Amino acid sequence: MDVRRIPSSGRSDEIDLAESWNPNGTIDGLPVNGGNTVLAGPGGSIWAITDRGPAVFRPGTDLDPPAAIIRPDQNSGEAVSSGEFRAIFEGRDKWDLTPRDALLFSYRLDRGSWSSPASNTVASFHGLPEGGHIFEVIARDRQGNVSVNPASLEFSVDAPWYLMPAFLTSGSGGIKHDHLSSWPCGLPVPQTEEEHSDRTPPYQHTRTGQLIRATRTCH
Repeated sequence: MDVRRIPSSGRSDEIDLAESWNPNGTIDGLPVNGGNTVLAGPGGSIWAITDRGPAVFRPGTDLDPPAAIIRPDQNSGEAVSSGEFRAIFEGRDKWDLTPRDALLFSYRLDRGSWSSPASNTVASFHGLPEGGHIFEVIARDRQGNVSVNPASLEFSVDAPWYLMPAFLTSGSGGIKHDHLSSWPCGLPVPQTEEEHSDRTPPYQHTRTGQLIRATRTCH
């Protein structure tokens, strides 16, 4: 049988560990990956009886928590305007008693609830609202130790450029006259029939239906 146990996160902002069993095997000191039975011994000790002899669990052997890591070269401080964002992270146990690929991670967004521990090292979000956000992640080793301080990443979701205030009027949703000078060179600038009458070069106009298309001429 497998030798498993449920640890406690040891954090005030408790993580749901109801379904998070810690598997124990040879990398944790057991003679084999499995046992015949588990017994409670004196003083709260736990014994695993295996085909290669007994082993006792010593909970105080490793009390140092692992560290979660968010590398700047793998992450961005800006999400795409549609609200899509991806965070990449990793972790390391202080004494490497838990291999990196055996660490589990929990994360949260904007101080919300922590996710259940999992081995995934990428978190994806969709449809995030405009503004600033903060992503946090913590790591947990096979002894149940959890990062004291989460790794964090602050990022923002900006509105599409065509919805930014500099390009919108307060009423009609058109483009403000006093911002036309910043319009990218070579891109068509939509103009209404009325606006066309008071425009002079360097704007070259071409009638298209009820709209006048002006192309910004660069000097």
